[in-house]
Amino acid sequence: MLVYTNPGREGTAAQNFSCVIYDADFMNCSWAKGRAAPDDVQYFLYIRSKKRIERECPRYLKDSGTHVGCHLQDLSGLTSYNYFLVNGTSQETGIQFFDSVLLLKEIEQYNPPDNITVQCNESHCLIRWEKPRTRQPWPNREFQYQLDIQRRRDTTSGRSQLIVVFGDSGNRYNFPKPGSKAKHTVKIRTADARKAHWGAWSQPVEFGSEETGSSLVHIYVLLVLGTLVCGLTLGCLFKRFLKSHRLFPPVPQIKDKLNDNHQVDHEVQLQICSMVVLLDFVILLVLLNSARSTILGEKESPIVNLTLDSRKKILSWNSRRIVTQQTCAIVTPLDPDTSQEPQVRNDTYFCTFPNAVLHRGATLTVNATSEGQDFSHQLAFSNPGKEGSGAQDLSCIIYNVRLMNCSWTRGPAAPADVQYQLYSWTSLHGNVSECSHYVLDSAGTRVGCHFDELGEGHTTDDYFFLVNGTSSDSDIQFLDSPSVNGPSLEKYNPPANLTVQDNVSHFVIRWDAPAMRYSLSNSVLRYALDIQKMGSFSKREPVFLSRQYKNKYRLPRADVTGEHTVRMRVQHVLFQIWSEWSSTHHFASGSFPMSQFFASAGQRIGASASASVLPVNIQSVPEENFLVVLIGLVVGATVLFGMALMFLCKRFSLKKKLFPPIPRVKQELAGAFLASLEETASCGGHPPSASQDPEDIFTVEETLSLASAPAKMGGPAPAPNPYENIPSAGPLLNH
Repeated sequence: MLVYTNPGREGTAAQNFSCVIYDADFMNCSWAKGRAAPDDVQYFLYIRSKKRIERECPRYLKDSGTHVGCHLQDLSGLTSYNYFLVNGTSQETGIQFFDSVLLLKEIEQYNPPDNITVQCNESHCLIRWEKPRTRQPWPNREFQYQLDIQRRRDTTSGRSQLIVVFGDSGNRYNFPKPGSKAKHTVKIRTADARKAHWGAWSQPVEFGSEETGSSLVHIYVLLVLGTLVCGLTLGCLFKRFLKSHRLFPPVPQIKDKLNDNHQVDHEVQLQICSMVVLLDFVILLVLLNSARSTILGEKESPIVNLTLDSRKKILSWNSRRIVTQQTCAIVTPLDPDTSQEPQVRNDTYFCTFPNAVLHRGATLTVNATSEGQDFSHQLAFSNPGKEGSGAQDLSCIIYNVRLMNCSWTRGPAAPADVQYQLYSWTSLHGNVSECSHYVLDSAGTRVGCHFDELGEGHTTDDYFFLVNGTSSDSDIQFLDSPSVNGPSLEKYNPPANLTVQDNVSHFVIRWDAPAMRYSLSNSVLRYALDIQKMGSFSKREPVFLSRQYKNKYRLPRADVTGEHTVRMRVQHVLFQIWSEWSSTHHFASGSFPMSQFFASAGQRIGASASASVLPVNIQSVPEENFLVVLIGLVVGATVLFGMALMFLCKRFSLKKKLFPPIPRVKQELAGAFLASLEETASCGGHPPSASQDPEDIFTVEETLSLASAPAKMGGPAPAPNPYENIPSAGPLLNH
């Protein structure tokens, strides 16, 4: 284990580091001084691409002489993701570094859309635009747009409409034309389809015409005046053409001859006028209430056709008039509440909840504001069927690159004849396909599914699964799951081509990365090496290696005594699915056969004896035979040195100097010794018995033969020995 720490004083590294790409061709990075950085600190930014091309910031942005930012005008060397490093220097203390890996697509801030146009007819205004220019030519589905539509004369924020439109809608939006035909403005901004990091707003574009309709005050005045005119006209008609006694015949009374009948007629006419005025007032109230209900739409919600697609998990509705603000929310048991702004496609508003599960039931709510009034609609969704009859414990896994298995269990309250069906699709609006190869349990109930061919894989694949059921006894509840990203389902094969090589100091373990369904870098893999000693009761913990580039591990030779085994498995660094263990590989320290060692050594010695130079190509020697080759070279060099030394000794007479001969007795002394021996023998004496060296005996016999040779040949008598009278002393003379 190697514990690595960031060198330098704590708190001196750059902080609050961020980068942004704008106008497709420029990038700005910024950071702040560390809280404990000294005054003379200076920071430097280095950027390394995936292709291992590294460069320093060409143009720094300074604050009081300290680098706090960088401006890049050339982004040609950058790849999809890059490594950013900010280190520093100071004369007072060491400065810690800051590093980060950034994905360029996530830090790019898009420009507003281009060529915004609006075309209006009697019912709608069609708004069109073109996708902005970006660093890479992304397709339309990678963008989302936000439209801000406002009345020209209304500057209050509550009257604006923020509408989200996805790029796959064709970069168009149909805006219902207001009845007042007021002039409106629209501005649009852009963001990534998966992350709402909005760019700048476009310039406002005007559409529509000035208001030409009458105000409500004019309508009220006209209604009041019209009612009064109608009332007066009706009164005049009654008075001019109708007699009061025809409509209201008088009650017979005693005739009063003293009073005039004209007074009675005036009273009757006054009553008729009062009734006409009261009737006009009632009619006026009815007309005003009808006009107010018709014009303002009081208590009439703009939300209609609220529906839920339980498979796609899409809540959709329509709006019968202009709304200024809308939100949607979902509440499901055991899950947190989720709220979002609706999107729009083909005049239909919708919200998607891909991570929600509906089999436990849900409550969905849509809130809207129109003409200053707030409206709320709720939709309660329940899972139809007998409680506890649906499938449980659904899980799926991808293996061998193109195969997938799914499994589930029967519900605890499922009837005996229940039969389940699995449906899957890979995108929100994708085609639904049913499982073609079901797995049955002992009772014949479907409890799993096998997919033979998944087609090509994409990192953006999101899998959706739905298990429903049928039975003749009761309805069966369905089981759904949140969307699952494809790479999180894959179970890799074990690492391939596992080998172990001995290079004297280490055992080098190498392997190949497994084949993967999705185009991911080898750096996202995490390996586990299980190295154990055979016959040992103590077990080693596995060695975990992450973000490997060469797939190599060096095991110190000192840690290996006896025979060992090694095996491996692999997983994604972000997910929990491990592969199976690879096959076990055996290796040992000093296990090279001795016969092969001596044979190799003999071959090398023979080759060295027959050649004056021993050519050896070290690079061509395998690591496992390196020790044998080294020993053979040492033995061959020793033999060469010995042979060279013997040649020099023979050539330059160094033998006598290195090995001088043993001194011998002179011939004169040998003759005296012989005479003494003969005299002693003639006197009947016997030489004393004593142990003599074979070399002494051989020397005396040789001398004797040489001394007696002249006498046998009949030559003259030998000369008198001058040492004849010397008494013998020592073992050699007596002998």
